[in-house]
Amino acid sequence: MAITRAPRINLLPWREARQLRRRQLFLSSVAAAVVLTLLCVAAAFMRVQAALAAREHDNAILGERIIRLQQRADESHALSADLQRQQSAFAFVRQIHATRIRSTRLLSELAQTRQPGVMLGELHFEHPVIELTGSAESAGHASQWLRRLETRDDTAAAELQALYLNPPGQADKSRDYFYRIRLALHGAGVEYTPPGQAP
Repeated sequence: MAITRAPRINLLPWREARQLRRRQLFLSSVAAAVVLTLLCVAAAFMRVQAALAAREHDNAILGERIIRLQQRADESHALSADLQRQQSAFAFVRQIHATRIRSTRLLSELAQTRQPGVMLGELHFEHPVIELTGSAESAGHASQWLRRLETRDDTAAAELQALYLNPPGQADKSRDYFYRIRLALHGAGVEYTPPGQAP
């Protein structure tokens, strides 16, 4: 007696359908998660790029401002240097003016120190040297005036450079002495130094 196999019949078809639905739902969830992750990554990347672009723009603006500030600082330094030069030049001019006034006063005082018996023929001033030339009744008169000049603080370097019995080139008509006295000023308050030069 032969035994035959019974046909295989799925009695619960709804189980396979449920498993298929579950599989499809899982795959859909995974695909949605991947897509969502990609969207998040893309959004983050775009945001980072936008932040970098904004930072580069801000850096460019700051760089331009720094350049402008540097230019203004250079202009300010140039103006300050120019102002200092102008102030130095103005002070130099004032010093020259004051020097000329004091020099004129000093020359007048030197002329007034001349004692009787001494005649002042010429006074030549080229800072800081003054040359006095003239005639004296005797060598003693010239020497006394020289000693008087030496007692001054501003003519302490008085020096008798020449003393002749008669002026050169003249006949023996006069018994006066020709003299030439050289004064080197120092401490007279008439020295001045141009701006930019060492005293």
